[in-house]
Formats: sequence, structure tokens, C-alpha cells
Amino acid sequence: MTLDGGTRAGRSALEVIEDLNPAGPVHIELNLPENIRSVRLVPEGTELAFTQNPAGTAAFDVPAFTCHSMIELSYGN
Repeated sequence: MTLDGGTRAGRSALEVIEDLNPAGPVHIELNLPENIRSVRLVPEGTELAFTQNPAGTAAFDVPAFTCHSMIELSYGN
């Protein structure tokens, strides 16, 4: 069977992943040089609860996700 691009089924070095398994939730701890104001998922805009100790370590949990998740840390007053 010839596909567009001249690839033969079963003979390509490219593997197509059809099923993505969810990951998480994931606990994150970061040593940061300054205090943060907020943690949120983007582009969803979902605020995540976090803690930050006096030494600068921030901790939060990212809920379960599929493929990838992007997190925004906001700094400043």
C-alpha cells in the first residue's frame, strides 16, 4: 500500500501514537529567587493553589493532563 509521500505502511521509521495516556496529578516544587503572586494553567487560565516558604521553595499540584501542560508563574507585588 502506497501512502501520500511514498511511505509504505509498516515500513516507515515514523511511529504514529494514536492513544495518549493521561499523566498526573503531578506535585511540583521549585526553588525560586523571589516570591511569586500566582500559579495558573495556560491557556485555560485555571488558578492553582500554591505555597512558598521563606527559603523561596514554591510547591503546587498540576491536575491530570494528556500530552502536556503549561504553567505560568507570576512574579511581582
